[in-house]
Amino acid sequence: MAMINEFLDDHTVLLLIEHYGGRRLVVPAEPQGKAWKSLVSQIGEDRAASVVRWFGGEVLAIPMAANERAEDTIRNLQQAGTPVSEIAQMTFIRRYSERQIYRICAAKAA
Repeated sequence: MAMINEFLDDHTVLLLIEHYGGRRLVVPAEPQGKAWKSLVSQIGEDRAASVVRWFGGEVLAIPMAANERAEDTIRNLQQAGTPVSEIAQMTFIRRYSERQIYRICAAKAA
């Protein structure tokens, strides 16, 4: 991720995380084709052109946003049988209330 931050502006990086977070992005080698059109539809033509200019033909591992990682961890803990009251007391990214934990777990199940 540090490499991406070095070449792309913060807003472009945030858009990549928003649309591709937790996945690998195959960057088109040229500004054409389906992959190009998809990238443009997600982050805009100017930003997509910048991504292609710096990373064309590469596969980028786009990290998830911190709150998504925290929610995944909460779900994993709950599925492993950790009581909600115990999860609420852990401080791994930020504190969540028991109510928030129930909502996070219910949202994934729905």
